[in-house]
Amino acid sequence: MRDLIKRCYYQFPTVRKVNESVWANVFHDSIKQYAYLDRLSLNVGRFSANYTLLYLLHRIIDISNPKRLLELGLGESSKFISTYLKHEHNTCNHIIVEHDKDWVTHFSKFALSECSEIQMFEVKKGSYLNKYRSCNYVGFEQLGKSGKFQMIVIDGPLGTKQYSRNDVLQHLEALVDFKNFIIVFDDTQRKGEHQTFKAMCKQIKQKGVSYGSTTYYGDKFVSLIYSSNYDYLNTL
Repeated sequence: MRDLIKRCYYQFPTVRKVNESVWANVFHDSIKQYAYLDRLSLNVGRFSANYTLLYLLHRIIDISNPKRLLELGLGESSKFISTYLKHEHNTCNHIIVEHDKDWVTHFSKFALSECSEIQMFEVKKGSYLNKYRSCNYVGFEQLGKSGKFQMIVIDGPLGTKQYSRNDVLQHLEALVDFKNFIIVFDDTQRKGEHQTFKAMCKQIKQKGVSYGSTTYYGDKFVSLIYSSNYDYLNTL
């Protein structure tokens, strides 16, 4: 009940805008020592990554130094992650999944670092649990064949009303390094994404994995699921 009340409160438009302004200042303070990030041109907000997400990505990558990082959805967060990895963690293998060829062509104006690689997967409309309309990457399960990921950022594909963006949920065992992992789930202010986030927590618990979870509230909500060695991620 407490979590429900909290979510309802942070859904008020005025509260969301005020919180986002706070996160913008927190983010800019956190990157002051990185001149290359200060020079990075980012289009923040609206359909793109917001300051809440960018701040968390910065802190989490710095804390965890992942060997393999999977990002669903090519965008402003990809610019930020790729640039940060280039200068601070250039041994990380950053895979970006995208379905829109035109968007990839447009995005090619920005030069990703050698750490980052875009992999194209078509999106197919279908159903989840034979009940809910779903958009899923075709052949997504192949990503686990070259190794598991210590960090996963979920911001794609297109959202749906129920159990949105469930690709990682359907392939948790193949993709996630359960001994050392952080999953960053964007847009959980929406019902569909929140349902998938809760379902992922439930499935991880059923596997007997010791984990924690939390949500950060800005103009959009960003939820985290992490292995117990990262319990302090609820204090960022």
